[in-house]
Amino acid sequence: MIFKMKHSQSLLLAALFVVMSIGFSSCQKDDDESDSSIVGTWNLTHIKGYDKLDGVVTDQYDFDVDEINEYGTYEFHKDGTMYVETSGETAWHANYTYKNNKLTIIGDEDDEDSGPDETLTCRISGDTMTLIMEEEFSERGHKYETYSEATLKRVK
Repeated sequence: MIFKMKHSQSLLLAALFVVMSIGFSSCQKDDDESDSSIVGTWNLTHIKGYDKLDGVVTDQYDFDVDEINEYGTYEFHKDGTMYVETSGETAWHANYTYKNNKLTIIGDEDDEDSGPDETLTCRISGDTMTLIMEEEFSERGHKYETYSEATLKRVK
C-alpha cells in the first residue's frame, strides 16, 4: 500500500517536473543567486521512469502526454512562486528556488493547495526542461527505488 502511494506520488511529481532532454543552463551563476532561466510557462510533454522493489523492476512507464495535457502546465514566476494547472485549473502552488541544476519546491504545510516539499535535478536547454526525481527508501526489510524523468517544453 505504501509502495503504491509512493508510486502515485512519484508519477505525479514526475509529471510535475517532473524530466526531459538533458542539457545545462548556459550561464554560470553565483551560488547565492537563483537562475532565472526557469521563469516562464512550461507544458509537460513526456514522462518516463520505473519503480524497483529489492532491485527488481516492478513498474515501468514511458509515454507522451497528449494535447489535453491532463498532467499540467507549470508556471514559474520571478518572485519564486510556482503554479501547476491541470485541466485549466490550479491544482497546487508552492515557492521554489532554482540554482546549480537543482529545483527545490517548498510547500506550505498549513495550506491544503500547496505542493509537496521536493528537490529535483532540473536541466534546461533552450526551450526544453528535464526534471529528474530519484528516491530510495527501505521499509520492513525491503529496498524501494523510484526514478522519474519528465520533459517539459516552454510555451511562454
